[in-house]
Amino acid sequence: MKRASLILALPLALFCLFQAKADGATLIEANFGGTAEINPWDQYPGQAGGGWLGAWSQKNASSDSSTLSTEVIGAGNTPLNPGYNYLKMTYHRPGVASGASRSGVARSWDTEEVLSLGDYSVGFSVRFDDLTTFNSQGSNSVVFAGTQVDRANQSITQGISLWMVQLYSENKGWGVIKKDDGASSATTFYFGTTNVPVSANTVYTFRIDILASIGKYDVTINGVSASSLNDGKLFNLGSTDVAAFDWLNWQASMISTSESGATLSYALSHVTLQTIPEPGQAGLLLGALVLIGVLRYRRRLSR
Repeated sequence: MKRASLILALPLALFCLFQAKADGATLIEANFGGTAEINPWDQYPGQAGGGWLGAWSQKNASSDSSTLSTEVIGAGNTPLNPGYNYLKMTYHRPGVASGASRSGVARSWDTEEVLSLGDYSVGFSVRFDDLTTFNSQGSNSVVFAGTQVDRANQSITQGISLWMVQLYSENKGWGVIKKDDGASSATTFYFGTTNVPVSANTVYTFRIDILASIGKYDVTINGVSASSLNDGKLFNLGSTDVAAFDWLNWQASMISTSESGATLSYALSHVTLQTIPEPGQAGLLLGALVLIGVLRYRRRLSR
């Protein structure tokens, strides 16, 4: 009985330990749950601390041609991630208006907290309350990106971002902005709406893996990685100077074809920056644990 229990328990323990290592350590996070006394940096807009270099930046379009209102919603009210608060953002473009008008939020983080340990990942969750107006207009986009400076209400392109993810419409779906080796300009790689459908009230969990050691990145949405749909190919980072890109940005841009304007409401939750352990380190850990287990088992049998 003891031998059977060991045989069953050892693989489970090894899997749990290996998985914890493979996921990496969360070094910086934002959960919109701080107070004046406890983790004040985790309030909104908050302050410097916890790996963040300052408070959240919230910006309307420079000409006020679009505005953004925000509200922190408690974890007890339809959370994106159980147990976590979230930031509800409502973008509004008043009246009939054409051309891009960007409003959003951004925050800078301490790259030394993470980059000293190697490659890293950015994680967060997003949910749209209603996409009706978004889909009925043209030339609309929601952009998430890593940049060198605060671009909450300014244009973000592949040329000034380390990584960039964009939603154009429900029909086109999520896309990764990329510039292939030798290409003169950037293009968009789409996940495809059959692989990652776009709809209101769906929680989208993002993981952007920044593989600075090889100058590449990958984007995973709800467990589907862009590279797995791209013949296993990763995407080029916008720069090799990874440490200079210490801003995370979430912004929306819409035109309006009606007198009542255009509105988009969406939520952001559980922002994290994690280390990505080297595969060799994780494999070494697994091998060591297996060896220890076997030696202990043989020792018991020899008694």
